[in-house]
Amino acid sequence: MLKKLIYRSGKDGYFIGLILSTLIFPFLNLHWLSFTTGLFAILRLILTGNGSSIVFFKRRPVFAYPLMFIGVILFAVWMRVFVFEIFVVPSSSMENTIVPGDKLIVSKLAYGPGLPRSPFEIPWINLFFYLAPQTRRLSGSPWWDYHRLSGYSQYKNGDIMIFKHPVTGDIFIKRCIALPGDTLQIRTGKIFINSKTFEEKTTAKTMSLVSLGPNVLPQKGATITLDSISFRLYKSMINKIEKNRKLTSKEGKYFLGEKEITRYSFYDDYFFMMGDNRNDSNDSRFWGPVPEENIVGKAAFVLFSNDHQGFNWSRLFKPLK
Repeated sequence: MLKKLIYRSGKDGYFIGLILSTLIFPFLNLHWLSFTTGLFAILRLILTGNGSSIVFFKRRPVFAYPLMFIGVILFAVWMRVFVFEIFVVPSSSMENTIVPGDKLIVSKLAYGPGLPRSPFEIPWINLFFYLAPQTRRLSGSPWWDYHRLSGYSQYKNGDIMIFKHPVTGDIFIKRCIALPGDTLQIRTGKIFINSKTFEEKTTAKTMSLVSLGPNVLPQKGATITLDSISFRLYKSMINKIEKNRKLTSKEGKYFLGEKEITRYSFYDDYFFMMGDNRNDSNDSRFWGPVPEENIVGKAAFVLFSNDHQGFNWSRLFKPLK
């Protein structure tokens, strides 16, 4: 059996690739992906074999072709959910790094893919749920708890991220300025992270919002003491984003729902996002930081770019920094 497997490996380039991927991915902290490629290798070994059941399906196109079609669809869904997606940039908020008309490859492996919170977040599969009146009304609600698989890199200041707007759910692309636990301050139009000047990627010489903070970006499990300053600073974010919480104040006392509290612990990590085109960007300066569960992935490179002026060859496969 082992001899046949080794012989088979030497004849099948796809099988070799799957085996090598299974061995390499654990070193990139992608254990879940190693398991997946190993499973694909086993399936390929079975489906290209000469077992009686496999031969039965191969000789009957009425079974084989539908199974092939379903397999292709499932593989495409897997790629979009776990590996990468393509996004189109409609606005100028990231000029000159990213321009309108750019089609971006967004890596989900960088930070690890966030698992779908409901069937409506699974490409193509969601069509069946939208067609059913009983489930369509639940499209805006999460069905499952948030969970993110491991990625090959960590979040970094300056990364270009694709994320869902924390209030509207629309897809945005911005640069991550501050990470959870960072102290952010904008002073006279300059950005400071933990009292150090942030290395700007923008070409703008001025900023419409010249003063902000210093504010500490909340991180999961961090606890704040509630007073007039912290209440004013974090109230909006807690009420709009934090697990449907309702923080209120009455006569100098603070309430979470009906319960009086003096301290509050955050449920998520938060990131401060800004567009490179500072004066034409709707970003965290105006609607607050983004929770980790809203991050889709890291913008890797421009696949291609075209707009009303035509195809822009200079941006073909352009890496993003």
